[in-house]
Amino acid sequence: MAWRSGAVFRPYIGVATQWYAALAKPEWLPPQNWFAPVWIALYVLMGIAAWLIWRERYHRGRTTAIAAYGVQLFLNALCRRCSLA
Repeated sequence: MAWRSGAVFRPYIGVATQWYAALAKPEWLPPQNWFAPVWIALYVLMGIAAWLIWRERYHRGRTTAIAAYGVQLFLNALCRRCSLA
């Protein structure tokens, strides 16, 4: 399934890259090499937060919080796949 979407959207990657490079960017835009470490840190912190909620065995909102976290992870992965296709 993933290879199909990659095959469909592959021709547009170069266009999107050129479009982004041509944009007028603000001076305060962080360097590109900052994005990977920041995303890694965010996912580590989200994992710690999920673990802290998972530990609360008898809290009535635990199931809802874990379900919302799962949906958020799914949507985030879906959005990431769409942007990388």
